[in-house]
Amino acid sequence: MKDVLIRFFLFTASLLVCLVLAELVARQGLSHITRRGVSSLSGSLEADPSLLIEFTRRGRRFVPNADAIIHNHFVSGADVDIRTNSFGLRNAEFETLPKSGTERILFVGDSIVAQDYLASEKTSARMLEAYLAKHSLRPVEVVNAGMSNFGLEEELQLVEDIIDKVNPTTILLSFYLNDSRPAWGFSGELGERRGWIRKHSIIVETLIRELEARNWLADSKIERFSWIKLADQGQWKTSVEALRSMAVTAPYDWGSAWKDDSWPSVEEKMRVLKELAQSRNAKFIVVIMPVSYQVEAQYLDDLPQQKARQLLEQLKIPSFSVLDVFRNHNQEQLFFDWCHPNERGNAVMVPAIGDFVLAQLSQNKGG
Repeated sequence: MKDVLIRFFLFTASLLVCLVLAELVARQGLSHITRRGVSSLSGSLEADPSLLIEFTRRGRRFVPNADAIIHNHFVSGADVDIRTNSFGLRNAEFETLPKSGTERILFVGDSIVAQDYLASEKTSARMLEAYLAKHSLRPVEVVNAGMSNFGLEEELQLVEDIIDKVNPTTILLSFYLNDSRPAWGFSGELGERRGWIRKHSIIVETLIRELEARNWLADSKIERFSWIKLADQGQWKTSVEALRSMAVTAPYDWGSAWKDDSWPSVEEKMRVLKELAQSRNAKFIVVIMPVSYQVEAQYLDDLPQQKARQLLEQLKIPSFSVLDVFRNHNQEQLFFDWCHPNERGNAVMVPAIGDFVLAQLSQNKGG
């Protein structure tokens, strides 16, 4: 019995050591979220998305006054400090009413605006603010109101929730090619039921999330990533037909803008957003973002941009497409993946977006 107990103790101790080592390795390579500046052991080990993201009755939001670190961000691979203000925006605190003569721009969009994969000062929102401050005759503030897994419906809800807290003079919407779709992200569909072990073990959390995701996809019969195989084949680089075939298989990520039936929803939300802005005496303008395959292809397929511009012109909403700007630099690495601009991508597009915004600010509001 003594030998059995000794063997059991040694086995248990060895297993615990292996698990601890595996957890340490996982924390070096897997994306996870922790608090900043925690002194307690339990607090320092806690890794939980709910430290930064919450799910309200109005949808997905940043936790107000969050102070967290995203380790090994799945987009950039970097460790990123994320701080939010009391409104749950990735932005510094600001007075509810802008100072007299100050232009306050509410920059709304998905992860391409939030850019939680980059340090705050490297995001397009902060770079745009710096560019406008340098070239505008009036003081300018840019409020980052981006959130990952957002579409037009969620962006409209967010604007409805915060417009009277931010009091913008202009709403700048970043439109991406899947924005007609409802938000699609495992966090929303799978819920946020986490016990102590999941909150303190990256391995357990990752395994459970992977299992839940596989089960959810199997039950819903969605082939979410089948388009990636087509992308890897590379035929889209020289064939517009190949690109459009790939778009058909990628509605959740970027392809829905090539479908005619996606645009009525876009038109409806754009109209409501314009009316909401005008009801607060604010201007509503739109910047249209491309997918990287449009930028890097050897031909120009701007069908979604054409449809967007035509729709927005009918609604008398000023717009600007980033596609041509990026294509002028398509020999450079502008993206981390198919949609998220990297630091160089921001440096290329921000001056062009800034000039578009400046031109709109020089016109009368409410146009």
